[in-house]
Amino acid sequence: RARKREVTCEVETMHSSDLTILAAAEATTDQSAVIQVGLTEGSIIAMFAPALEVDVPDDSNAEETMVHSYKGVCKGTVTGNDEFYLAVA
Repeated sequence: RARKREVTCEVETMHSSDLTILAAAEATTDQSAVIQVGLTEGSIIAMFAPALEVDVPDDSNAEETMVHSYKGVCKGTVTGNDEFYLAVA
């Protein structure tokens, strides 16, 4: 290939006592991630990224809001063309 593609993602989440995504952002290695929206059959959408590099969000107003935006890069694995998978159920 003449050029390389970059697959990015952004997740906006409300923090609770479960700070798993923050721990993934602070990690120094790539993480696999599954993000699911919806609970009812027929209305569930999920994304799976086998290797995701997440940036630590800027929390300049951490005391005012519990909502943070995480940006990341979905990386392919050795099999190629697998930066992310999308599933609808």
